Amino acid sequence: MKTQTTFKILFDNGKPYEVIVNNEVELKAELKKFYDSQKYEFLIYSPIVLNSNDEDISETQFISEIIEEIIE
Repeated sequence: MKTQTTFKILFDNGKPYEVIVNNEVELKAELKKFYDSQKYEFLIYSPIVLNSNDEDISETQFISEIIEEIIE
């Protein structure tokens, strides 16, 4: 049985923004939703992304690639 991977996304953009997603597809969709809502201010805000072990994976290549794909 495959283990469910959850992610917690936090943005510090002056308003509380925290969401938990259940897989990579939801992670990409939620990051895209946030960046789309910020219009041209998206470069100001970097996400804090925690994996299911509460480890900060924000600076990983995995997250960087997702964000690059979104903002292209």
